[in-house]
Amino acid sequence: MDQTALPALVVDPDEVTSRGFAEALARAGFEAATTTSGRQALKTFHAAPPSLVVLDLGIADIPGRQLLRHFRRHGSHIPIIALTDKVDVRTAVEVVRIGASEVLRKSSSRENFRLAVQKVLPEALTAARREAPDRDRAIFFSRYAGLFHRSAGMKGVEALVMRLAGTEDPVLIQGEPGTGKALVAKAIHYLSARSGNPLQRVSCAALPADLLESEIFGPGGKLEMADGGTLLLDDVDDLPGALQPRILRILKDGQFFRAGWPELIGADVRLLATTTRDVPAMAADAFPDDLQRLTNVVGILVPPLRERREEIPGLVDHFRSRFASEFNRPEPELSTEIIRLFADYDWPGNVRELENLVKRWVVLGDDAHLQDELASRARARGTNGPAKAALSPGPGLKEIGRRAARIAEQAAVREALARVGGNRAAAARLLQVSSRTLLRKLSADGRRSGERA
Repeated sequence: MDQTALPALVVDPDEVTSRGFAEALARAGFEAATTTSGRQALKTFHAAPPSLVVLDLGIADIPGRQLLRHFRRHGSHIPIIALTDKVDVRTAVEVVRIGASEVLRKSSSRENFRLAVQKVLPEALTAARREAPDRDRAIFFSRYAGLFHRSAGMKGVEALVMRLAGTEDPVLIQGEPGTGKALVAKAIHYLSARSGNPLQRVSCAALPADLLESEIFGPGGKLEMADGGTLLLDDVDDLPGALQPRILRILKDGQFFRAGWPELIGADVRLLATTTRDVPAMAADAFPDDLQRLTNVVGILVPPLRERREEIPGLVDHFRSRFASEFNRPEPELSTEIIRLFADYDWPGNVRELENLVKRWVVLGDDAHLQDELASRARARGTNGPAKAALSPGPGLKEIGRRAARIAEQAAVREALARVGGNRAAAARLLQVSSRTLLRKLSADGRRSGERA
């Protein structure tokens, strides 16, 4: 990009018209990125904030006025020229009220467009001097399309996210472990008016009650760090009973008692929560009715990967490239057979399990190991694994029994760990064994994995 040019964004569903606006902007000292959809415009806007936006309100996939409000909310300093098919006083007043700096008929002459650009140029110069958004937000929006646009199921989730981002309501995000609930929570935060402020995350299952109290409510705790932003409570169904009324007070009154302090403190935070369970199951465990209602004003259900199988090839390719770069390894070949192996498996650990297996595949660089691992996992779940090329003499009946028991045990341990986000103490309680027994099982599984490698 020309370092002297100002960045601009043109959002127009017609490619030819979009290029025409970009050329006109170039003559005024701008270098414009052009997009023909609202979703692509969102990604571009947040990844590289422009100094000027030219927006056709007739954009189809996201209502133009909704997009205008979003741009204004996240770029109060950025001038926006709105284009409409017809301009009358009523339309112009409404569009300016919701965020446009200038309103033009789309069929206006080039001279009228040039004059509108010249009029907002001082604002555009000021916008160019503003700092770029924080790194985490920019990284998130660079991966936004990969999260929502690979399957119909996740596009439905995105539609809910877009609506909820403009509210202050608490949201409960439900789904199996590894489905991407935390990424959905990030999308709500980064698309909201709070996106310029912190997003703080706490796992309610990872810490005992006293440490969790300090983590959330202590001096310099997550609540204070999230001021003006969003607090995400992972595994909210594991929130200790003693802390539930304190979260309820935040939801109702926007206040809390800091740990060890007698005074109430204001808390300007939005609360989001995730759970692997449904609300009736939480109610059965005496989760307070008030807290249920407040955390479930709106719920989002993130579908498991087995119901989003069309995502698998793209995810495998993404993780393969990422880990090859990260570990300085060659990218293993993504053959039709490898894709079939991934597509045929049920993925009980969802996207997280897929990510970990692709990482292992890239590091080891061994297709045969990948096939054996997927076959073993499929058998443990009672599903069909990849077929072998030829039959060979098998082990005896006793050995088959021992292997089956070991595989079933390993699968149970993995599933328990997945359900509690890797927390070994919680997994041991779930499996009704001691922490020492669980550690021994994990060590044995690790040694066998090393032998297979």
